[in-house]
Amino acid sequence: MQYSFGSLKGLERSSNKDGIAVFAADDSFYDIFAVFDGVSSLKNSKHAVNMSIGVLRSFYNKNKKNSNVNIKYLMEMMNNKILSSKYSDAATTCSLLAIPKVAYYPVIVASLGDSRVYGVHSQYVEQLTIDHSTPGGTNNLTHYLGMTNFLYQDINYIEFMKGFSSYLLCTDGFYSFFEHNKSTIHSAFLKTNSNKLSAILKDKIRGKNEDDASFIYVRVENV
Repeated sequence: MQYSFGSLKGLERSSNKDGIAVFAADDSFYDIFAVFDGVSSLKNSKHAVNMSIGVLRSFYNKNKKNSNVNIKYLMEMMNNKILSSKYSDAATTCSLLAIPKVAYYPVIVASLGDSRVYGVHSQYVEQLTIDHSTPGGTNNLTHYLGMTNFLYQDINYIEFMKGFSSYLLCTDGFYSFFEHNKSTIHSAFLKTNSNKLSAILKDKIRGKNEDDASFIYVRVENV
């Protein structure tokens, strides 16, 4: 497994409120990847991102050899951490991908908010998550980490057997560009060495992202 990641501050933002988490260990049962997008209108959203990553790190270290990883409970823990902290006005989206080392265990995708996970095939790209936002306005989130009325059923959650050669996790600043340049970016995914992909993607999007743009590209197998 290979992966590339990167993050660019949005042109209209004073600071980058996105977050990226990669937890991949040789002795793990699942490798976990996640992107976070702190709600820009809330002053403490970067704290929500950092707290969520901290919870994820602790969870991974305790459960990395566990074949039955409870991702919904993990998201509840992240939500509770934000709510119980000293920071008010703190919230973030979260999209998470868990990939097993064993072929007969499922890939897990979970999300709250409008960050996304895509499955990448040699011929196409498929969006695997559903945006939690009101129609016509991606900034109007209906679900996120930091909700006072958090419910398991609010989590966009799917399990499936490996069906994609690669996966893309990204925040809205990245996919706003990606959705209008799918052919070019898809070609870069397939043809670019993982060591060079991050720099190439940053060059393509730099200066074109009004919002913070973060991505993780995970290549499970060569295509």
